[in-house]
Parts: sequence; C-alpha cells; structure tokens
Amino acid sequence: MEESTNTQNQTFSPAMKRTRVLIVDDEEMIRSLAEKILKRAGVSTISVSSGSAAVEAVALWGEETALAIVDYSMSGMTGVETIQELQKIAPHMTFVVSSGHILDHEDLPVDFKAEVHFLQKPYRANQLSELVISLISQ
Repeated sequence: MEESTNTQNQTFSPAMKRTRVLIVDDEEMIRSLAEKILKRAGVSTISVSSGSAAVEAVALWGEETALAIVDYSMSGMTGVETIQELQKIAPHMTFVVSSGHILDHEDLPVDFKAEVHFLQKPYRANQLSELVISLISQ
C-alpha cells in the first residue's frame, strides 16, 4: 500500500486534510496518475492494486478514509465485490466507480445507484479532482 499526503493544502479546510481517499485499480499507471492528480489538489491518498488489499486498507484506516475510487473491472475481486465488502466494514464511505467499459451510471447495479458515483475513463485531471473534492466536502 502506498500513502501520499500533500501538506500544502490550498483547496480545502484543515479538517478535510485528514481525510484519505482510497484508490483501487489493478493498473499501476492509473493508480499513479490518480494519486498525482489528487496530491496536487491537496488530498491524502492510499493506493492499492486489488479488492482484497482495499479491504485490508480500510480495516486499518477506515475511520480516516471517506471515499474510495474503485476500478469496475479488476481481476480477482471485481469492483462490485470490492464495494460490497467495503460497505460492510465502512458504511460511512462514499464510492466512485471508475471504468472505461461502463457507458454511464445507469449501467451500474441497481443497488449501487444511490450510494455510488460514476467516473468514466479516460477522465481529465480536473474531472477527478473536482468530483473527489465535492464528495469529501459534503
């Protein structure tokens, strides 16, 4: 697990600086890019490459982790399975499903629609940072 924190927070309040965002993607390049984008926005992140690692991370840092960005299509534990497990142990968390395979939010499982947000890949840096900041600012 990789953790990054940006101490030069210009985007949001000091209380939000303690909020972590979990990035779950089996592609190193996607994880690294998302971390860099969010770090520049002043967001502390934890990055993992699988659903099982995400469950372990939330078991350790669940209280401080407000949001998870989860790749929809991962080998092993899928994005759907990952979110279902994380919801059990951290019901306070908000989730963003990220995928290049799903066309829109309507394609997500019905029980996710009220609880999970959608971010279509490829996404722009400002799309990711604006979505994350808006969700952890609520």
